Amino acid sequence: MNNPNILFLPSWYPSRQHATIGNFVQRHALAVAQLIPVTVVAAFEASEPNVEIIEEGNLLEIRVYFKKKLPLFSYQKAMAKGIEKAMELKGKFDLAHVHVAYPAGILAYQMEIPYVVTEHFSGYHKQSGHKWGVGRKRITKRILNGAEKILPVSDHLGRAIVKFGCTTPYKKVSNVVDTEHFYPSDSKPERFTFLHISTLEERSKNITGILKGFKTLQDGGTDFLLKIGGDGDIKEFKSKIEVAGLKPENVRIFGEKSIQEISELMRSAHALVMFSHFENQPCTILEALCSGVPVVTSDVGGIPEVITEDNGILVEAENEAAFAVALQKMAANYSYYETKKIAEEASAIYSNTAVAHQLKDIYHDVLSQMTNT
Repeated sequence: MNNPNILFLPSWYPSRQHATIGNFVQRHALAVAQLIPVTVVAAFEASEPNVEIIEEGNLLEIRVYFKKKLPLFSYQKAMAKGIEKAMELKGKFDLAHVHVAYPAGILAYQMEIPYVVTEHFSGYHKQSGHKWGVGRKRITKRILNGAEKILPVSDHLGRAIVKFGCTTPYKKVSNVVDTEHFYPSDSKPERFTFLHISTLEERSKNITGILKGFKTLQDGGTDFLLKIGGDGDIKEFKSKIEVAGLKPENVRIFGEKSIQEISELMRSAHALVMFSHFENQPCTILEALCSGVPVVTSDVGGIPEVITEDNGILVEAENEAAFAVALQKMAANYSYYETKKIAEEASAIYSNTAVAHQLKDIYHDVLSQMTNT
């Protein structure tokens, strides 16, 4: 079979308003485009409607900005406009790849081509507290059950999707890491450095719990530097640090960073820390591992599928005492970790090349099955 013509339909994707939302979807697109042509169509609410088209190599991105009049109808109309433009430029598509079933999957469901769904949404997990409306739940089930294959980023998420009511077979396909940016370094700072990068959102990321753990570490006399930040509310975050009682010399705060800056932060850290209440498969953990950086994290979601005793420490979610002990253990036993081995093993699974070949094989399998039926 010749290389298929693939249409990505993401519910989340980077835009001019939000450069980081759905960036993990864009990384999938960039990875696959190393092997075969990929066209992405995404729609975003905006004050001024327009269509933005960017093409580089095998990747064509069409962003449709629309004024919201009737929420779902306006979105569907914008997506349909983008798909029409995509077909004008690239011809008929062989297969659609939906990222996050609702709402983009509505368009795939209506098209007369097979589609697969990569799912990242944590709302399938009860502990996320997500409230499914009756209509949205019914539509999402229809999208999932109309797909040829479901591709959750973790088996934990896959099982949750089955419980949600999905009967389509699933196969785990991980998030992707650009190993041209994320690779290990032989040079580390003298002072033991922990790193946390996230949206700094309390409900899932448990920022307060992280800061309490480091306050315990500080009170125990361990010398450390915590670099912590991301694309969340920095002003609110600074007040949390003050309340936690961490010394200013032990904490360095940063805001939103480029991929190059994040990779440099990774290489200058000894360990990554997360203490989330719930997760699927955080890209930050995969990027740390590809950088040869071990991880201290709560054992939630798909994280135990990634972290072993050779590349990090798992702790019970919300157990702040255990988290503090794990931080101290990491600092004391860092020399135990074989950083180059951590990076090599992670890159073999999560690199652009590894994930791209996995997806290409799935596309071919789906299309071959369609041809034979």
